[in-house]
Amino acid sequence: MAGLIVRVDCFGPGEFSVRSRYESELRDLIFLIPDSRWDSTFNCWVIPEEVEPLKTLTSTGKCSLKFEGLLALADLREELKLRRYSSQTLDAYEWINRLLIVHSGKPAKRITEEDARAFLVTWSESRQIADSTFGLGISAIRFYHGKVLGKRSMFRIGHGKRGRKLPRVLSLNEVHLILECTVNLKHRTLLTIVYSAGLRVSEAANLRVTDLDFQRGTMNVLSGKGKKDRITLFSDSAQKLTIEYLKHYRPRRWLFEGTENGPMHIRSMEKIFQIARQRASIQKKVSIHGLRHAFATHLLEQGIDLRYIQQLLGHASTRTTQVYTHVSTGRLSSIKSPLEMMRQAG
Repeated sequence: MAGLIVRVDCFGPGEFSVRSRYESELRDLIFLIPDSRWDSTFNCWVIPEEVEPLKTLTSTGKCSLKFEGLLALADLREELKLRRYSSQTLDAYEWINRLLIVHSGKPAKRITEEDARAFLVTWSESRQIADSTFGLGISAIRFYHGKVLGKRSMFRIGHGKRGRKLPRVLSLNEVHLILECTVNLKHRTLLTIVYSAGLRVSEAANLRVTDLDFQRGTMNVLSGKGKKDRITLFSDSAQKLTIEYLKHYRPRRWLFEGTENGPMHIRSMEKIFQIARQRASIQKKVSIHGLRHAFATHLLEQGIDLRYIQQLLGHASTRTTQVYTHVSTGRLSSIKSPLEMMRQAG
């Protein structure tokens, strides 16, 4: 059943239709989804318009989804590929526009600005969505319906005011504990490089053996966010660990290989980090991206100029990098609270 293909389309407002060539095998998976039902008229399963039901199907590892009919969105995919958008953006834009189609129950060409606004309101109210995710949803709808389908009225849907959430930063000691609790050589090398070079998890996944420069102590990050190349740090400690790793595992192309000689999946990397965090008994709810935040914050606390940190992180603007000035405790630790001054005066 590992190769089970599940065909997904829009059934009506607020519902997906789900079919498969092997209905008995699909039925076992459908029973895991609350509020699902069989429609004998159209010979398909019907599940509610939610992210979780489809995640339930794919999380079993027994099937893959194939969107068809109203949800195929071949024109959107083609335009995104022509503009060289990343695969992550492509998947996100497709998924959000599919949710809009299912919510309205209409083909994409018949969806109006009012339909899009109603979806966004419902989407915002029914789920705990981060400001960044909601902004991504607006961008996805404006791109497809405004640029691809030519509905200029969609551009009247403006982006709302975004709040600023500060990243949760691991201390030096917490990062040390995470690395020490990672016994597996491959996993420890991965987390060490992510932290010591300030990499995004996607950048770590796409690292090749040839990207490491042991002579100069640098690392080439090719086609990072925004398809930009950059050079970042490759510390002595990271080099020593990497040499040991290379001798033991002998990766051919990708530094961290996954299945079938391809790069390790980012979900696998996230799982490795979470296991290490739990072993280190760290209660902070952070993802592997927290190592990148820690890298930037710890450099700032060393007194490294913000512009150099910006270059190492690959940020297009210093405004993005400045968020770390709000979480750095380097200067705060030297400031005395008025309470302490009161006690000294007393």
